[in-house]
Amino acid sequence: PQVGIEKEIIKKSCELISYGDNYGGTFAAGGSMSNLMALLMARDRADKTVVSGGMHRKMVVYTSEASHYSTPKNAAFAGVGRDQVRMIPSDERGLLIPADLETSIKEDIENGLMPFFINATAGTTVMGAFDPINPIADIAEKYNLWLHVDGAYCGSVLFSEKYRHLIEGVNRSDSFNYNAHKMLGVPLSCSVLLVKNKKHLNDSFA
Repeated sequence: PQVGIEKEIIKKSCELISYGDNYGGTFAAGGSMSNLMALLMARDRADKTVVSGGMHRKMVVYTSEASHYSTPKNAAFAGVGRDQVRMIPSDERGLLIPADLETSIKEDIENGLMPFFINATAGTTVMGAFDPINPIADIAEKYNLWLHVDGAYCGSVLFSEKYRHLIEGVNRSDSFNYNAHKMLGVPLSCSVLLVKNKKHLNDSFA
């Protein structure tokens, strides 16, 4: 049977990530849209009443202070609000500091808020820093938060045997994106969004 090239690219990308058998994915116009879709899937998984009943409690997003501007913008679009985005400090190399991330999550839980989404970056815009995915994934799993890895800028290291170690632990994420119009040289804007469980794509966008 014939298979569309988009489906084959998603399949092979998810195999490289080791996302397992329930993977899914789609193509978006750019990294900001991929990040928005990941945030919406995370929101809808955390509170299944949002789609029909709307937001009724304060949900919290976590990202590095060095991350892309799309995270607070998308939080506004999604009804979460910019004020519920925690900009976690980064170290001298531009990497998110996991200990500060966990401290912030604990404080929000103690204050009755609802943490639900962590955005890690694979290649920050200015320094090209890769957040430490495994320590962040430990925290995401501990508090049952969605982990998205924004690889819009440098996530295409997925295809490099030499540099793939920079995204070690990406298999533990719930979603991941890379922009083919950057490191892969595709001439039109093209972001690939991958998700470990295709159920969430269906739940949020079908």
